[in-house]
Amino acid sequence: MDELLTAEIGQAGTQFDALSHPMIKITGRQAQGWKDGNYMYNGVRLEDVGGPRGLTKNGPENVGSFFTRGILVDIAALKSVERLPKGYAITLADYRDALTRQGVGDAEQGNAVLIRTGWDQLWKNNMNKPLDQAQRDNVEANSGEPGASAELCDHLAAQKVSMLGMDNWGIEPYDFAKEPPTLIKAWAYCHMNLTARRGIYLLENLDLEQLSSDRAYEFLFAWAPLKLVGATGSPGNPIAAY
Repeated sequence: MDELLTAEIGQAGTQFDALSHPMIKITGRQAQGWKDGNYMYNGVRLEDVGGPRGLTKNGPENVGSFFTRGILVDIAALKSVERLPKGYAITLADYRDALTRQGVGDAEQGNAVLIRTGWDQLWKNNMNKPLDQAQRDNVEANSGEPGASAELCDHLAAQKVSMLGMDNWGIEPYDFAKEPPTLIKAWAYCHMNLTARRGIYLLENLDLEQLSSDRAYEFLFAWAPLKLVGATGSPGNPIAAY
């Protein structure tokens, strides 16, 4: 017996972004020693490592496992809302206010920081909703999201965290009705400045509702991606022990 699986991780569930996921395109810098191309973390160029069987560098098979301090930063609770509004950019002040409210110290080197916006409530129970409501909620979930501001991501980078996880699909704040993707100047800012430039991982579409309900603000975070050779990410089921 044998099986063949052809799949696309997409945003169907909790998703880990490997170092092979975000890239920065560089053109016209030959004089500074750069070839034109799409660059991942550590100067790895897609054109040098990509092929029909995936990537030869930066794939999730190289990641190993996470076993570290995790902290929940409950911004939805801080603002006393079920979920933050679409396009809301979580500021560094919001982050610090939430930690103060929770009685938790700032993120430290190697920590996993999980930020709750409440955005996952639009899709996590869709199978239990009437079809028309589930479809409306799904459209709303994909039309944008609240997310981490540039200053917050820069702070987490300076703290040298190992991972930023959120309960949205894309980390950064977006409202596509107000600003279509083609007009966003700093598209995927946190992806680029955390992962592509500094090797800090991202974990999206987390369900943080139980942690919030239990007020579990500090915990042991444990998880390992599937060793999908040459892939750009991995599904995952992280564990918080508290």
